[in-house]
Amino acid sequence: MSIVSTTLRETLRRKGGELATFMDKRPVLANSILGFNLWVAGDLLAQSYEHENEPLNYKRTLQAASYGGFFTGPLYALWFPFLDRQCVAWKIASRFTSGWAVPMVKVAADEIVMDPPSIVMFFTYMEFWHNQGKFDYQATKSKIISEFPRAWATSLVVWPAILLVTFRYVPLFAQSVVVNVCAIVWDGFLSHRNALADQQMLLSAQHGAAATVANDNDDAVGLQKRGTHRLSVQLAPSVTKASEEKMAWQASKDD
Repeated sequence: MSIVSTTLRETLRRKGGELATFMDKRPVLANSILGFNLWVAGDLLAQSYEHENEPLNYKRTLQAASYGGFFTGPLYALWFPFLDRQCVAWKIASRFTSGWAVPMVKVAADEIVMDPPSIVMFFTYMEFWHNQGKFDYQATKSKIISEFPRAWATSLVVWPAILLVTFRYVPLFAQSVVVNVCAIVWDGFLSHRNALADQQMLLSAQHGAAATVANDNDDAVGLQKRGTHRLSVQLAPSVTKASEEKMAWQASKDD
């Protein structure tokens, strides 16, 4: 038993070292692969919450995962080292005696500088694919206005504590890994909000179409009534004249 456990520990240590080397040397590729798979998990989590007994929408999952692979993964891989370089350049550690100064600056920069455009980019990307690869400015603008405040407010509540601990205790090469793993629920939340926004926009479009049909029907009825009234007005003199002629003929006959 001890031989098995020792072998297992050695294998995990070796594989962990290989993974750390891969993450350190190929951070963009490694985080892209990680981001893709974690967004799959996040979207499936969201769908299982939304539709308990309905089949999964794998097209939606693939769209969300492609965002994680093409944007979130590479962004984390480049953003965290950039933050670290900026803190070194501005000498944040030497200016403040607290060991929490650098993590706090990084958290503030992440939430204020990086998070808002990332949220906008997510909803823009998902709306682009929702429209079959066509960019609809008005629909995208409407979705961002509707969903951005809630998403950013949620981020400001959830992420600072996670990022603070990550920046304080996790090595730089592994920070993106930790954040990606912690983001599974966040990914599911964004996917869920995007799906709700799509449903609301679809209902609004259907309501607008129904209102247009109703207005067209009302216009048709109104036009028919106006036509009937106009015809009656036009025929009224003729009817009156015919009645007068008939009365005159009847009077002459009586005479």
